[in-house]
Amino acid sequence: MMTLATGRACTHSHHGFMFDIVAGDRPLLVHALHAQSDTFGTVNVTTRTVAGGWQANQGSAQTWSVAGKGQITEEGKQTRLALRRPVRVEARQRLGVYLHTPDGYWVGLHYGDASPVQGDGLAIHKGTPTRSATPFERIGSEDRFFCGS
Repeated sequence: MMTLATGRACTHSHHGFMFDIVAGDRPLLVHALHAQSDTFGTVNVTTRTVAGGWQANQGSAQTWSVAGKGQITEEGKQTRLALRRPVRVEARQRLGVYLHTPDGYWVGLHYGDASPVQGDGLAIHKGTPTRSATPFERIGSEDRFFCGS
């Protein structure tokens, strides 16, 4: 099993964050993500996914599927957020990922370098934060980056 860490420090947090995972020359199965928070309590996180990437689907909540639900329980520590079942990304295709919590501005992300991170067979691309306790509301327009794996 392969893991691609972005190597980006979490510098801010928001209610949610949308970004893309792009498969290389072979199909890819995504089993889990590792994310973190800067809150002091338990953060409930819902992971949603969509084929085609977040930008093409950000205004269409009905096209996204809930892929998993989990909790981040330690401040500043990467926590595994397992998906209910692996999500397949076909070769050279994009998977939009949306991590969201109604609990506050607690999904960690990186303000700064938004260039893609490439690994063996996959890449993680830039995204944007969401600033509402309600999913798919107050979607940002600025480039930010996932600080996980």
